[in-house]
Amino acid sequence: MITWASHCPHSVVLYEAPTRLASTLEDLAAVAGPDRPVVVARELTKRYEEFRRGTLADLAAYYSVTPPRGEIVIVLSAAPPAAAPSEDTLRALVAERRAAGASARDIMAELTSVHGVARNAAYALVHDA
Repeated sequence: MITWASHCPHSVVLYEAPTRLASTLEDLAAVAGPDRPVVVARELTKRYEEFRRGTLADLAAYYSVTPPRGEIVIVLSAAPPAAAPSEDTLRALVAERRAAGASARDIMAELTSVHGVARNAAYALVHDA
């Protein structure tokens, strides 16, 4: 669960028990990186609601010495976008798929869905190769 949440391209909302909050934040920091922004909300919609914003490392350290009480919600920010592959890498991929007998349509679908290439750029790569 934590691995999936750390790589999600959208913000992730997690409900956690107060006794496990510090260890969950430490686990998230180990998988998602200690500098990932996070919000820990306590007692939402109640009189004493509280929000703490910071990085995973900062909030894990804070809650390891200050145990929380009440209902806890963790909002983990979206994962940063992955770096786009270079054009040379994409050309090599297209040549490899062509040699394997893949159709132009299948190669374009892979370029757009897996590698995030724009459709017109994928078309140009496939038909220029």
